[in-house]
Order: sequence, then structure tokens, then C-alpha cells
Amino acid sequence: MNNTVLIALLFLLPQSDFTSFSYCIENTRGPFELKCVELDPTGKGIFRFIPRNVDLIEIRIELSSGVATEFVKLLADTSYLADGAHYESNRNVANLGTKKLTLEGPTGIRAAEFNFSTRREVRKLASFFDRLIVQELLMFDIDVALEFDLLAIPKKLEQIEKDLRARRVADAKRLIPVLDRIAGDRRLVNFARETATRLRRQIKGSD
Repeated sequence: MNNTVLIALLFLLPQSDFTSFSYCIENTRGPFELKCVELDPTGKGIFRFIPRNVDLIEIRIELSSGVATEFVKLLADTSYLADGAHYESNRNVANLGTKKLTLEGPTGIRAAEFNFSTRREVRKLASFFDRLIVQELLMFDIDVALEFDLLAIPKKLEQIEKDLRARRVADAKRLIPVLDRIAGDRRLVNFARETATRLRRQIKGSD
């Protein structure tokens, strides 16, 4: 099959009828070798990451309904990666980590790869997933701290509060279960439990 026919088939991919989308960041430097989110159109999927010199870790994700809708809209704004071969900017910028986007559907696969893009719709999609990744890593850190380092919890809650205030959280509702765990954990100091309760109330109040 020649390239012209292949491109034509990819453009026939039913735009809203995709089965999965993945956003991965590969970096040869920094604390992580790989960070990757894979979602289906309902916002269900898996977050995979590989800390430096550590085995792969996988966490199941289910976005809240409103955020799942936002995800699909952001993807639609890119015309479902229809022009993915041209996302990379000619601008000379630092290596921010190679971003690999893959869309799978019943009739084919679309893909894009870039370090930095000036396209507004692409940057908005990447920003959404960057925020989601930071949020999921923080939640993972909290889970670990609840098992092995309770004294770190107040600092983690402070980070959640900062991220909420700065609107760096992709899906605040996903924080509620871990805030419930903190609020109900009597091993923790009252300040941490009260902070978790307040943050939970703040998130619920923003519905």
C-alpha cells in the first residue's frame, strides 16, 4: 500500500469513533523514563510511569464525566490528530521530553510526535495531559506516604491546595477519595485531617 492510499484511509477514520488515545512523554533525563496516559472515549484507562531505575508502575484511571467530555473535546479540536506529522515547531527550544500521541480507531491509527509545538489546540491538549500526569503522580505519592511516611502528608496537602488555587489540577474530583482517606485516618494530626476535609468541601462546592 503506497503512502497516498494510507493517508487517505487515515482521514476516513471516524472522527468521534476512536477506541483509545495515548499521551506519552519519554525523557532521557529527569526522575522518570516514561509517563504515559491511555484513555478510551469515556475517560477510562491506565496511567503508566517508569521512575528512573525502577520497574513500570500502572494505575487505573477513570475521569469524572465532565472532564472526560473535556478530554474528547480537546482531542476533537485537533481534528483527531489529522495533521499530526506537522506538530513540531521549527523554534529552537530546550528538550522538554518527546511527546508521543497515538489515536486508535476501527479503521486505523493516527500518531504525532513532538518536543514543542506552537499550535494552540495541540498545546491545550498537551497541557491537559501534563496536568493530569502531575495530579496522578501526586496522588501516588500520597498513597505511598499514607503507608510509609505520615509526616509527609501535610506537605502533600499543601501542594494540592497550591495546585487547586493555580488551576493546575486536571480532574479535582479524582482527589476526593484520597482526601477522604486522609480525613478519616486517626493516625494523622488533626491539622492534616481538617485540611483534607476543607479541601474536599472546596472541591465538592465547585461542582
